[in-house]
Amino acid sequence: MPTHKPKSVKEKEQYDRGHEFYRNENLKRAVREWKTLAESDDADAQYRAKARCELGRCYDEGHGVVQDTKEAARLWNLAMAQSHVGAKFSLGHCYCAGTGVVEDETKGMRLIKQAADEGDPKAKKGMEKLKLAAKQGNADAQSLLDCLKKKEKEQYDRGHEFYRNENFKRAVREWKTLAESDDADAQYRAKARYELVRCYDKGRGVAKDFGEAVCLYNLAVAQFAPKYSLGIRYCNGVGVVEDEKKGLDLIKQEEQEQEQEQDDDKGGSESSLQRRHSRNPYGLLRRQRHRHRQRQNAVLHARQRDKCRSSGGGSHH
Repeated sequence: MPTHKPKSVKEKEQYDRGHEFYRNENLKRAVREWKTLAESDDADAQYRAKARCELGRCYDEGHGVVQDTKEAARLWNLAMAQSHVGAKFSLGHCYCAGTGVVEDETKGMRLIKQAADEGDPKAKKGMEKLKLAAKQGNADAQSLLDCLKKKEKEQYDRGHEFYRNENFKRAVREWKTLAESDDADAQYRAKARYELVRCYDKGRGVAKDFGEAVCLYNLAVAQFAPKYSLGIRYCNGVGVVEDEKKGLDLIKQEEQEQEQEQDDDKGGSESSLQRRHSRNPYGLLRRQRHRHRQRQNAVLHARQRDKCRSSGGGSHH
C-alpha cells in the first residue's frame, strides 16, 4: 500500500528543488518551483514565506525573470508579514537605497536593526560593520545610525511639549504610542514608559492608577529608569504588594550602580557622564540630591513599622 508524504514534506522538497536548480544556474526552473509554492494559498506558511523571499532575490537581481525591483519589494513585504527575518533585512535595504519603494532611510534602518535583533546573520554583520564605520568617523554610517533614533526622539519630545503646556492627554497619547511600539528604539520606548509612570501616579491625562504605574516602571527599570522609586513603592506598598526586603534590595542595587558609575567616571570621562544623564530625564543632579533622603526614608519607614508591630503584637483595643 503506497504511503503518502505529509504536505509539509512535499513543500520542503519543492523549496529545496528550487535551490538545487538555482545552484546549477537553471534559474528559470528555480523560479518556477518557488513561484508555484509562493502563490499556493494552501501551502505551509513557513515555506510560502521562504519561497517569496527567494523569488524576491530573483526579481531584484533579474535571475530567471525580468528584473523588477518593485516586485522584489512586494514579495519581501509579504514574506516579512509571515515573520521571515531575512525578508525584513532585504526590504530594509530597499528602503535605504530607494529601490522598488520610496526611499526612507529611517524605516530601512529600523527594519535592518530589527532583523539583526531577531538573529539574521547578514543583518547582524551589517550592523556591526556600520557601527564600526561610524566609530571610525564615517559620517554616512553615523547618519544611518542616527536615523534609528530620530523619529522616536521627536515623538518623545512632543510628549514633553504637550506636558509643559498642560495638554496631558496629548502627552499621554504620544508617550503611550511610543511605549507600546515593538519596533521603536529601546531607549526611547523605556523613556516613554518612565514618563507614563508620572502620568499614572498623578492622574494627569489618565485616571490615577498606581498598579499600572508600577507595571510600566518594571518594564522601564531594566533599560533606563533608576530603581530608587520602584524600591520606595515596594517599601510602602504603593501599587504593589508591600515587600520591604525587595524594596530595600532595589534601593541598594541603585546605590551600587551609582558607585560603580562614579568609579568609571574618574578622570572626567565625558561618554560615561553622558550615559548617566541618559538614564534619567530629570537630570543627574536631581537624582543625586534625593538619593540619600530616599534611602533614609525607606529605612526609617521599615524600622518604625517593625517597632509598631513588636510593641502592639498582642494588644487589642
